[in-house]
Amino acid sequence: MPSATTPDANLPIFDFSRFRKGDQQERKAVSKEIIQAFKTFGFVYIINHGISQEKIKDLFYWVISPFPCFLCARSQEDPSYPWHIVLDKGLCM
Repeated sequence: MPSATTPDANLPIFDFSRFRKGDQQERKAVSKEIIQAFKTFGFVYIINHGISQEKIKDLFYWVISPFPCFLCARSQEDPSYPWHIVLDKGLCM
């Protein structure tokens, strides 16, 4: 079962440490739960996955780098918008 749900989108949150530290049976159970959540919601939020924030930030940069103007404008309108990384990397004028 998910650990919780996100307040805004009601997405299931999965603590992936159960998969990373679990035995084969636990890993299968977590996998089935995540697959079911994808089928039900289309998205999941995974925590404790072992990927550093710096790596995530770099990955977001490479995903959004073709769209810096739109994303910078959006980030300036709403500072909580997650694509502020474009500003951090100096892609906006």
